Amino acid sequence: MSPWLDAADGSLPAGAGTFRFDPVHRLTAGPAVLLQQAAGGAERIAFDAVSGLWVIAGETLVAQACCDPLTFAEVPVPPLAGRSTPGPDRGLPQTSMPMAGLPLDHRVRAVLRLVWPASARSARRLWGSSIDSALAPIVAELAGPVDGHPLLGGSSMVEHAAGAIAGAVFGIDAAAAAAVAHDLQVAPESVTSAARAVLPIVLLRAAIAHAMRRHTTSGRIRAGTVLDDLQAYGRADADRLEAAEIAAVGAALFATVWDATAAFLPRLLDVIAARTATAGRPGITRLAHDQTARARLLDTAAAGMPTVAGWLRVTTQTVLLGGVRIPAGSTCLLAASTRGPASRDGSPVAVLRWLAPADPGGAGMAVARLAGDRLLAALGRHHTSRPASHPTPTQWRRTAPASR
Repeated sequence: MSPWLDAADGSLPAGAGTFRFDPVHRLTAGPAVLLQQAAGGAERIAFDAVSGLWVIAGETLVAQACCDPLTFAEVPVPPLAGRSTPGPDRGLPQTSMPMAGLPLDHRVRAVLRLVWPASARSARRLWGSSIDSALAPIVAELAGPVDGHPLLGGSSMVEHAAGAIAGAVFGIDAAAAAAVAHDLQVAPESVTSAARAVLPIVLLRAAIAHAMRRHTTSGRIRAGTVLDDLQAYGRADADRLEAAEIAAVGAALFATVWDATAAFLPRLLDVIAARTATAGRPGITRLAHDQTARARLLDTAAAGMPTVAGWLRVTTQTVLLGGVRIPAGSTCLLAASTRGPASRDGSPVAVLRWLAPADPGGAGMAVARLAGDRLLAALGRHHTSRPASHPTPTQWRRTAPASR
């Protein structure tokens, strides 16, 4: 088994390894198997007695559900009692959390076209230097001596890198995500498994909304970043997004960058180790200047990402979908292939897929691949300029302790 991944299927199980925002990933019973069953793309609706979820699989059925957000609503989260008092850098309010759903209409599509780069070249120009700074600790860790270093054993370095990259691109302190993880500990046991699964993204929305309120006086959001642009463009015309809707869009973007990077980097490190096991030191040094070689490694790592994305919804009324009657109050798992069309300005399901961490054409993987490319180039430069006696990535793999 890979030293970077915890599960045989290449995923990090809920409650272990790197923190994730994706609600489906956080559910502990059933969803991974259910998503795999939906990978074939067949249109089907079925109730799974083990998980208690209604599984709605297939492009057409999921698209129909996404077009009716009043019936297939986001999972509600009750007010949380006993939340910790936010410190000066926490940014998490104790008052009510913004519960506006993620808008998927023409307003958000227009805003996403403005705040997100249209090409990989634009992304490199906007974020390349910031991502290099975010990756500096992990590059130093991997390029330095092995003895006395934790490397990427466990998930601390991957989690740090994911948070730093998401923070650099998005413009909010990555400590907000750590605060979310802390507040999950005070969630009451009475909260349903579905509500507990969506709680991180709801708490993240609250943190972003709080940062937006403080932005005008304390400069909490860095200028020229995604959230700064989102806040400006989202309120630019008569079809503007409300503050809670901006927070929902912002949380979705932050979460997909975090989750995609946290999932992609361990796979990429395994690919590097496998390559150097056969190609030796030259296999690393050439990465400093060979963009084609880097792209092949990125493609290999991306091939191990999940092929199905899932979203949780709750029916607000009894509904007939695909000839199947789904009772009111049912928790539904919408599942669609990540190989379908993903677009920030397409249909609702295309926008959701674009925001899914594993989608190869989505926002999250765009940043994860950019970070991976910068990491490979940096490692190549380090090994080009260092003595041959220093450890290779093959040695990193052998000496790294097992993940949590």
